[in-house]
Amino acid sequence: MRAHKYLNQMNRLEAMVNNKLKEKQQVWELMLKVGDEHGHSRAKLRKLEKEIDATIDRLVDRKMEAMDILEKLPTDEYKVLHQYYVQGRTMEVIAASQDISIRSAYRIKDRALGSMQAMLDTRKK
Repeated sequence: MRAHKYLNQMNRLEAMVNNKLKEKQQVWELMLKVGDEHGHSRAKLRKLEKEIDATIDRLVDRKMEAMDILEKLPTDEYKVLHQYYVQGRTMEVIAASQDISIRSAYRIKDRALGSMQAMLDTRKK
């Protein structure tokens, strides 16, 4: 997977975790409403809750893996990629926050993506 696509998935993973947490809350609300005598519905809902928890765990693990790789970059590269991919800032805002030109910010971003790609390629081997 290319580095920029790998990093782009972080926002998607965050949204997926949030959606799964909402699903879990809905399951809990449904469990409170269900009043079956034999507990069949509650058992099914508990199973669904466990499946949601397992999915959340997998998503969080993937995000933590991406953050771990990101944190191995040199400081300037880390700052630019983190602000761009994790915080969702524009390159103009990043350049201003780092007190550098926009062109320099793009150069750092390109270099950082290359560094990250090398780490991803090495990890696959």
